Amino acid sequence: MSYGEINIQTLRIGSMDLAAANPGLYMSYMNIYEDILNPLGPVGEVTVVDAIDALGSVNLNGREEAQISFSGSDFLGGDKNFKFRLLQNSNLDDSSQANYGAGKNKQYQLKLVRPELINSQGNYVKKSYNQNTSDIVKDIVKENLKSDLEVDVKDSTKGQRRFVFQEEHPMEAFKKLSNEHVSAQNESSLYTLYMTDDGGQQKYVMSTFEELFKQSPVVKLTQTSTLGAGASESDKQNSIIWFKASDSFFTASRPFDKTNEQSYNLTTGKLSNVPPPRPPDYGTADGTTSSSGAYGNYNRDVEKVPVRTINDPVNNKNQKTEISDARKKRTAFYSHIAQNAAELEIPGNPNIKLGSMIELNIPGKSDPSADSMGEKQMNGKALVVSIRHKVLPICQSPRYTMILRVVKASYKEGGGQNG
Repeated sequence: MSYGEINIQTLRIGSMDLAAANPGLYMSYMNIYEDILNPLGPVGEVTVVDAIDALGSVNLNGREEAQISFSGSDFLGGDKNFKFRLLQNSNLDDSSQANYGAGKNKQYQLKLVRPELINSQGNYVKKSYNQNTSDIVKDIVKENLKSDLEVDVKDSTKGQRRFVFQEEHPMEAFKKLSNEHVSAQNESSLYTLYMTDDGGQQKYVMSTFEELFKQSPVVKLTQTSTLGAGASESDKQNSIIWFKASDSFFTASRPFDKTNEQSYNLTTGKLSNVPPPRPPDYGTADGTTSSSGAYGNYNRDVEKVPVRTINDPVNNKNQKTEISDARKKRTAFYSHIAQNAAELEIPGNPNIKLGSMIELNIPGKSDPSADSMGEKQMNGKALVVSIRHKVLPICQSPRYTMILRVVKASYKEGGGQNG
């Protein structure tokens, strides 16, 4: 197979394999979405042209297991294997084909999700913990998402934390834990939990973004306008169809300058350039620490609403687990990479996975020749944070493409210090 082609080995819904030779029944479109910020795994949608109404005759009830496996171009190697549950089967037939003679057919759209998403709806977290947050994540994945997938912790957390979850959705539990993680290796402590594939099998990965940035690129992608009939299959496969980057992807933004900082006063409805002072702390008779302050902007001409907070030393783990520092660094690092995103479309390559590092080679706009050094800040390593696998009907080329969203962590030329 040439670049951009796909070999769909399995497309099974229940007992029916749509990839098998079956006159009058074939897959026309398929999209599979993966996101590094979604712990509930990938989702898929498949549009099926069904002239013989085979899907209608089997009476799908929404509890069927689904499996999709495919490979890319022959010289690439690598396989993708997704296991889903059928969430919805929609009949798209609006009788518009009634006047097309031999083209009469029905169309069905199948929406597929991971079993973990379905399991999360009824299995709320009702448990108390006193252990490392990475171990708590493992337990919730196993007990509440009912997942049998391995959880690969690439950057373990340190310091035991005490949590009491009372009837909370697993996603809410993950959200709380993400604010408490303290990395044993990386200062940012910016963790993510996502599902990816390893050797054709899916697994969970829990890691900081800093740890992911340390990986080596799996492929070098080049944007060029000189691909011709004589170009090699490898050059075509590793080409960029289109590339879109925000301005901040190659120009660092600095909006948080102290001289420009303003606060909105809810009482007066006005902006103020005076930052709120820290409320005074004082001790109580029982030896604990209290603080008083005010909502809104802390100006002298505004009546202040007193606030009293008791910090019980038993619950104050910040000094032992470095949570306070971790939160500040996590927020700063997330703000940095969130503005450094770009999107691109390439011919499908199963070797590029969620959480992989790739290398970008974007030509200089003023000199796009082969001898040009290219864009100095766009180029270099970037982390794949979302993938859309897009498969078109047969005879369209390229039939299989991937739309990638990537982020980088450095403004240095060539992506230096991105890993």
